[in-house]
Amino acid sequence: VLAKTLLTDLGIRNKLNAAKAVSDQAITNIQKQDANKLYALGDSTFKADNTVPQLKSLLKAVNPYVSSTTTITKRNLLKDTEGDAVSIIYKFTSKKDYYLRVTVDKPKGSDKWQLNNLLGNASEAKVLPQ
Repeated sequence: VLAKTLLTDLGIRNKLNAAKAVSDQAITNIQKQDANKLYALGDSTFKADNTVPQLKSLLKAVNPYVSSTTTITKRNLLKDTEGDAVSIIYKFTSKKDYYLRVTVDKPKGSDKWQLNNLLGNASEAKVLPQ
């Protein structure tokens, strides 16, 4: 039982680390104002909902809030019949606190994590997964 629990914990940790790598890359692209690379991280849903010009405009708008260092306040792993999803909430502390939730997913049968959604707000409560 202990071995099975440890393997399960290791599997969850590996998923979180792999998802975090993509999520961290999204944060880097946001901070560098690189809409093209941010778009390239996206899954089909993200790409259907966003264009590169829209992302450029969004990145310009959030730039004053996301130029500081970040800390992670929450991580959630969701698993269903479609695959896995991880939401990570980053806290930026420049002039005011700003929270950005990055959601990445990995469809069942895929080995690739992709950006699914971004949500930012000055209130952490407004970016918590529903």
